[in-house]
Amino acid sequence: MKSTKAQLKSRGYIEDQALDAYRSFSKEALLQLLNSKEATDRTIGAKLLEQFVDKSVLDAMLSTLLTEKKLYTKIALSESIASQGVIACEALIKHLGQIGQNQYHTLPDVPFKKKRYPLPRDIISRTLCKIGVPAYQSTSFEACALYRTY
Repeated sequence: MKSTKAQLKSRGYIEDQALDAYRSFSKEALLQLLNSKEATDRTIGAKLLEQFVDKSVLDAMLSTLLTEKKLYTKIALSESIASQGVIACEALIKHLGQIGQNQYHTLPDVPFKKKRYPLPRDIISRTLCKIGVPAYQSTSFEACALYRTY
């Protein structure tokens, strides 16, 4: 059963060409999009904030991810946070095992290659896996033991 365009839009799905109208937005304007009532606006903000690698952007995206309910917006946030690389690890680890009801309590042995969702596992662990080997080698990853939930 295929979803209608309206259903996809309600989940935050956007076509890549929809980003073109927003590419000239400033970092501050894109951060404002993360607070929009429209899931598609939040997705656009998340996708375009990927280009700004700094702590304020990371904190805003992570804060949005913690409360986000819409599928495609979660995916966009996860991918943009992962693009921040190792600097995102410490912030992510603090939330490992806290989002959702069906999460991993330890990181898997292999990275996730799955692109499709729904999110059957903790999105934070998936985001760490998207960062890949650098996340595992980062010194901040040692803090993981402090934040495990069993």
